[in-house]
Amino acid sequence: MISTKTIIGRTKKMNYVGFIKPIIILNCIIPWFIWKYIENKIEEFEFIDTFRYGINTITVGINFMIVTYALSYFYNWTTATIYLLSSLLLILLYSKLHPIPAK
Repeated sequence: MISTKTIIGRTKKMNYVGFIKPIIILNCIIPWFIWKYIENKIEEFEFIDTFRYGINTITVGINFMIVTYALSYFYNWTTATIYLLSSLLLILLYSKLHPIPAK
C-alpha cells in the first residue's frame, strides 16, 4: 500500500466546492504571495501549519480591511459590506464543505 500510494477501503468523495478555491486565492492574492514566500523558509515540517495559521490570521484580516475600506471609498458602504460578508462566506463554505482537510 505504501509503494502504490493507495489505501484500500477508502472511497474518494466528490468535491462539490473545488471551484471556490481559485476565487478565494484571487481574492487573497497578496496574503497568498506572502505565505508562498515564507513557506520556503520554514525548515521544520512540524511548524508549517502553525506558521500558515499565524500568517493568514494577520494578513488575510488586514487584506480584507484594506479592500473593504477601498470599496467603501470608491463606491459605498453597502457594496463594501456585501464584499466582506461574501468573502467570509466563501471561505467558510470552502473550509466546511471540502471533502478533505485543507493542504
